[in-house]
Amino acid sequence: MAADEHAIGTLADAGHRSADTFGGLLPCGVIARSEETAVIALSLEHHTDGFAIALVILSGTPGQLAWIASDGLSVVDDLGKAYPVQPISQATGLGALSATVWIDAPTPPQARAIRLTVSDIQRVAGARGGAGGLRGLSGGPWQLELPLLPNPTIADAPPRGTDVRGATAARRIPPRSWNALRSVIPIGQSRVREGASVSLWALERYEERDILTLSMLVDPPLIATHDEIGEDVRLWDDLGTSYSCRTVNTVAGARWSETVVEVTPPVDQAATRLGISLGALPISDADGVPVDVRPMIFGVALPSAQ
Repeated sequence: MAADEHAIGTLADAGHRSADTFGGLLPCGVIARSEETAVIALSLEHHTDGFAIALVILSGTPGQLAWIASDGLSVVDDLGKAYPVQPISQATGLGALSATVWIDAPTPPQARAIRLTVSDIQRVAGARGGAGGLRGLSGGPWQLELPLLPNPTIADAPPRGTDVRGATAARRIPPRSWNALRSVIPIGQSRVREGASVSLWALERYEERDILTLSMLVDPPLIATHDEIGEDVRLWDDLGTSYSCRTVNTVAGARWSETVVEVTPPVDQAATRLGISLGALPISDADGVPVDVRPMIFGVALPSAQ
């Protein structure tokens, strides 16, 4: 885990979140903005007995952020049904917070959208000679609507190019920042292989880098680990360019893990397709021995080509 992001880690057992309950991933990439805050929904992960939503909160106000999902998130579908919220994981950095929440009920077949209201986001304010207090951010509440029938993002992966670009971003700068956010590219794709389900959530676009977030679900007796996999992620575009990848942060439960990967330099805005391959996965057997899983390749259509 990099020093530029501090993981709080697992907040709930979420034992119901595993590969055998997984029912698919929906691309989101929805952003709600105010003057100095942005709330992003990266993906919606369906399961047989509920669903998980991945969120990112960015603020231009200096300092660390604090947010309690069970108090500051309302989830209602377009039929008017409200859902209870349970936090799964959370990670904080300077001006940034990422969180995954569990919704303990499946959506009805007739529903076409999930509506989120995010509130009570707070900044940890420093204090002389002691611990800081909490100050609420202005501009809220932040509302997002997630379609349950989104446009697909699947495309043929382009051939790998020979123009390999190295890391150019200053690594001491927080990987996510409100003032550098440009857009979010929804992905919402999954692959199932040898007892594991791997999902690509979204690609967040910033001025000096992009951020790819992925998750993995496993079935017993396999176990998810905290191993960094950024060096085993390969990303390239249809212009012939390959990009550098490194792990920023990983959190994991017994049957799931979530990994944030920095991509540098940012993907060329003229690209229309991406290829993404995973050469290793953070999985071990019950004895702690790493499990060798064959590489997975994803093809992603960028918004201009969808």
